[in-house]
Amino acid sequence: MNFLLARHLFFGFLVFSLVSGCATKTGTYSDGVSAGPLYSKIVNLYYPGEAQPFENVAVVSMDTPLIVRSIKDSKGNLMSASVEKVKRGLYSTGRRQSHFLPGTYTFTVGYYFYDGNVSSSSKEDIVKTISLEKGQARHLNLFFGGRTWSLSDTDGAAALPTMKDDFDQVIKVK
Repeated sequence: MNFLLARHLFFGFLVFSLVSGCATKTGTYSDGVSAGPLYSKIVNLYYPGEAQPFENVAVVSMDTPLIVRSIKDSKGNLMSASVEKVKRGLYSTGRRQSHFLPGTYTFTVGYYFYDGNVSSSSKEDIVKTISLEKGQARHLNLFFGGRTWSLSDTDGAAALPTMKDDFDQVIKVK
């Protein structure tokens, strides 16, 4: 099956599931696109200064269609990535990980995808509060069901070795 046909079938199924009520679940950080040099690897640092050792921060990843509209700290202050490091691939999409100091953060999240013929986006955002601890990984999952979508926060610990490897490549740890 050629790539274009497979892509159209996938997004056709996705749109069908949105309309028909079938639930659709996407994967984990390790399931993200990672075909060698074709796709980018992105690390966002949500704290001031240089990159902290991987083990001293918490890492949040998310399914590719998810878009973070805003992040607030426990005091309600809006946050933005102080540093974005990228190991560029042929495509700008790829695996993204966001690093935080331990604490509680509130994410406002929507979704958007487009494959050239089919597109879909959230009409309303979901607000999710997550408490993060040092050395922890969390993954935000996108679910479709009927004409609604939802967001879950799952343990991302199984992907920590892949995240660390990507982090080392992007940050160029010696």
